[in-house]
Amino acid sequence: MKTRFTDEQIIQMIKEQEAGEKTADVCRRYGISQGTFYKYKSNDLLPLESAFIG
Repeated sequence: MKTRFTDEQIIQMIKEQEAGEKTADVCRRYGISQGTFYKYKSNDLLPLESAFIG
């Protein structure tokens, strides 16, 4: 999927939302629609997170 955000940025968006921030606020900050956010979230990039940490 072509995106203007890196995997790291998408992971950060998802983490912010899962930490309790409203989805609308996260989307507004990054300039994306809620549909786009949930599309990113459905791609389930979080397993890739361990590759960036370790």
